[in-house]
Amino acid sequence: MTTGIGGEMDEAMMLRDAATRLFAGDCDWSDIEAMGLPLALLGEDQGGFGLDPVDALAIVRLAGATLVPWPVGETMVANAARAGAGQALLDGPATADDVPMLGGAIARSLLCAGALGRVLDLTIEHVNSREQFGRPLAKFQAVQHALAQLASEVAAASAAADHAAAAFARPADEAEIAVGVARVRIGEAVGIANGLAHQMHGAIGFTEEYQLHRYTTALWRWRDEYGGHPYWARKVGAAALAAGSAGYWPLVTAA
Repeated sequence: MTTGIGGEMDEAMMLRDAATRLFAGDCDWSDIEAMGLPLALLGEDQGGFGLDPVDALAIVRLAGATLVPWPVGETMVANAARAGAGQALLDGPATADDVPMLGGAIARSLLCAGALGRVLDLTIEHVNSREQFGRPLAKFQAVQHALAQLASEVAAASAAADHAAAAFARPADEAEIAVGVARVRIGEAVGIANGLAHQMHGAIGFTEEYQLHRYTTALWRWRDEYGGHPYWARKVGAAALAAGSAGYWPLVTAA
């Protein structure tokens, strides 16, 4: 493995490129294991890549963008928790019982960000290629406004997912608030973005041969798993109330 800051960046880029190619095909779990992705959050001495957690968790975003039907992120965070506790690593993909709430929420945040990016891409392609009254849909002002709103929600969700990924290495009490904030913002983005995307696609968005509904269905499911939007909103609200007027601003800036 290359060393130093530049070397770690090169390693992270090579891993993302390799994962992108893998996820683009019809990969199975043995392919994912062969690449070492279930151990991506571990240090080199533990059989991992020794990457910064944000770089390692970027793999989960790619899995969301391609709807990989395997629990890549869940297995990554479960193995990291097991390694930290001195336990044996998983032999195969993680199940729901293997994944702590916080780790699962972080994985779901990255999956949602990846899928939302793909929803935006599909919508841009659609409104530029579909015509009405002799003009592409993208030329209509109402569509342009809706597309701008969709893009802003996707950007906000992407930033929130980065926020959740960065919290992975923080102490659990600090990480919980940061992840809660991210999950609440991503939950809002999913609801708004899915509605806008289907509105701009019309009936074609629900047809079996078109991709959009597979992404939006996954997003609604991922939004509600590992706590869901209401659960994390209550967590963040309770922490803000407990902090009081003197502690609220430090809590917000730390999160």
